[in-house]
Amino acid sequence: MAMTYTAASSVVGSRPGGARPASGSVGARATRPRLVAPAAARGSGVAQTLRRPRVRLTRRGRLTVFLTVVAFSLLAVFGHAAASADAPHAPTPVSVHVVVSGETLWGVARSVTPAGSDVRDTIIAIEHLNDLSGSDIAVGQQLLLPA
Repeated sequence: MAMTYTAASSVVGSRPGGARPASGSVGARATRPRLVAPAAARGSGVAQTLRRPRVRLTRRGRLTVFLTVVAFSLLAVFGHAAASADAPHAPTPVSVHVVVSGETLWGVARSVTPAGSDVRDTIIAIEHLNDLSGSDIAVGQQLLLPA
């Protein structure tokens, strides 16, 4: 239903110099436009209400809303598991070894690696136990070795 705006006029007549105020009025007053319903709806007695146009989403907009809802749902269901800490690990039995001249990390790891195990896994364990960033070791350094 289309609504139109009209101005309620307080001026009558016309003359070459402009309009004159209506009789009885002290001065011409500017009035605001008012909303007028179309002629067909005026006599129906139905109250006229203005509605906002309905929001319409594009396909991309609907997909974005859907994926956002799915992401928040997954976060609500599985998010607490990612934030929880694991139980503390059992303490690892260790022995202390002092590095002597000519020793390498590979040689030290090979001496403590059980038969049938990979020496590289032992090297990783030694690096982890001693917070080493590489395989460099120094004479006199104390190394914690997995027992």
